[in-house]
Amino acid sequence: MRSITSLGLPLSLLALPLALASAGEPIPLELKAQTGQRAEVEEESRSELKIHYRKAGEASVGAAEVSWGKRAYTEEILRAKPLVQVREYKSSERWKGKPGAKAKPQQTSLHGRRVKLSGLEMEPMEAFKISASDREQMRFDRLCRAFLPTAGQASPKEDWKLPSDPFAQALWGKLVPPGAHHGGASVELKKVSKVAGRQVAVLKVKLDFRTDLRESFPEVVLKLKGTIRWDLDEHDLLTAELKGTLGYTTVKQDGGGQIKVEASGPFSYSYEARYLIPREVPKDAAASSKPPPPGATALVCTHDSRHRINLKDITCCPQCGETLDRERKCPKEHEWILRHCFHDGAPFRHE
Repeated sequence: MRSITSLGLPLSLLALPLALASAGEPIPLELKAQTGQRAEVEEESRSELKIHYRKAGEASVGAAEVSWGKRAYTEEILRAKPLVQVREYKSSERWKGKPGAKAKPQQTSLHGRRVKLSGLEMEPMEAFKISASDREQMRFDRLCRAFLPTAGQASPKEDWKLPSDPFAQALWGKLVPPGAHHGGASVELKKVSKVAGRQVAVLKVKLDFRTDLRESFPEVVLKLKGTIRWDLDEHDLLTAELKGTLGYTTVKQDGGGQIKVEASGPFSYSYEARYLIPREVPKDAAASSKPPPPGATALVCTHDSRHRINLKDITCCPQCGETLDRERKCPKEHEWILRHCFHDGAPFRHE
């Protein structure tokens, strides 16, 4: 975890938000993406749903399903606005089964893979296919970041209300139109404290949110509460613990008939980040930002040669997704950003 002195600011200045908070003055509570910011993240979700299948003129059929997922990845911000991130999954596992059954987690399509995130869009950064279940999974890390006050600041013990809009945007972007979601959240800034030398704001949150049932989109109901810890040095999410219930309702056509599927039950989500020393741009950035020369076949970590990227897999610009030309240059003239190893931050060499 990065030391606060690594920010290059006097300790007296770094202590200012904490002093202000104790005096009841507002402190900044906003997401500030910083190019080069890196974090190791672990997140886990679990649900236990009772599911009912109803078809007109027939008896309801019930079932129960436990779903569990766990992911560990390193994430780096490539561009602050619009936000573009690279995420390398060290592990990504999922399991579904009946309550009481022995869990046998399986690796998802993201396990051991690198992807680029632009908003809710996820693109592979190497030759593999992202499964539909991985693409469609709800991004609760984004949901947790939506609890911040619209004013961008708050005082200890202050509380605020939020409408449903930021949560619908966080989970589905423009897929759910305005007016097709309801509810919102209540949040309180409980305190500001120091955790391992870092200044952390502790938020108590409660969410009651739902979407309308439509032909193209299910009704989703989230009733969650818990604690979010916001890193005031990184201006980003540090930890989250949410528990409550998750429910959904869909309508499907089957053999000319209509089947209504309703599910609901306990749900929990946890998130924990460990922020790393940010990537520093080399002094010779202009030279190092050029793509490898023709004939190069791989990028190899100068610290550990086992960390390598086959250049034949890099066909698109990691920043915008445009197809690279024969010299691996982006048609939109974005610089070559694959200069450091995703595992340990050491510079790449080419071979």
